[in-house]
Amino acid sequence: MTIEVNQYSKELREQILKEVKETGNMALVARSRGISYAKMTPLSRTSCLIAR
Repeated sequence: MTIEVNQYSKELREQILKEVKETGNMALVARSRGISYAKMTPLSRTSCLIAR
């Protein structure tokens, strides 16, 4: 079963991105939440585009 970025709630995405920003380590946050690093990469890219 694969989980796409769009299946995460906006609140969860914001919380994950906040944790990544605080720790500076996306892989660590992915492991702690049980999310594949590969699934988090598009999530972080999407947020970067929105922030611009």
